Amino acid sequence: STDIGTPASTTETDLMADTLPANALDVNNKAIRIKAWGTVAANANSKTIRVKFGDTQVFNATGTFASQQQIWNFEVIICRSGSNTQKTIGSGNVGLFVLNNQQGVLAITDTAPIIIKVTGQNGAASANNIIQQGMTIEYLSQ
Repeated sequence: STDIGTPASTTETDLMADTLPANALDVNNKAIRIKAWGTVAANANSKTIRVKFGDTQVFNATGTFASQQQIWNFEVIICRSGSNTQKTIGSGNVGLFVLNNQQGVLAITDTAPIIIKVTGQNGAASANNIIQQGMTIEYLSQ
């Protein structure tokens, strides 16, 4: 994959995205696992990285992470729990900083395509504060 970084702005920016086909989560307990990774710059600027399912945030990390260039790594599992409802759990780290697990309940229409994406938002208008290096989406069996 090609590294994609945030621009020199403070606007939330799409880094990498893919589309889950309509009806991919067509029965209860079908699930996907999203893995995303990259780096953050070694500066005191605030940085926010989000994983979104549709337009809904399912995992995020916010901080300066300033001690050195840090590698970040997130994993999110989304499982259909009913028609157009899903449960999520996510974990990750930025360098040695372990993020708290984040879980939620969603109401995303699963009969239509769903965009899965990672976004980055700089706290200061400095390019490449956040760089995404890769993302995978796996289907999990029941």
